[in-house]
Amino acid sequence: MSEETQFYPLPRIAAEDFAEFAEILANDEDFPSSHAAWEHLAEARRLELSEEGYTAKMLDVRPAGFMRFMKEAGGSPSLNTLAAYVALLATYKR
Repeated sequence: MSEETQFYPLPRIAAEDFAEFAEILANDEDFPSSHAAWEHLAEARRLELSEEGYTAKMLDVRPAGFMRFMKEAGGSPSLNTLAAYVALLATYKR
């Protein structure tokens, strides 16, 4: 019997949305200062997940959707909240 691939959702931020995300997440010291650094961080995480047996599933995120999620869920702007938002998106985009 074959093992089912385990997916792990990761946020994909478009270059044109990066400045707005940087403003939203300005107080999170772990948020990268450039889109190139963000992509490097995402690629490093994807490789780490691959080594752990997961397949990263990149999901496009938009600032307006993230802001709405925080308002409705009561979260504060952070990479952890962004991860929770992506996890929620993943449940609807299977």
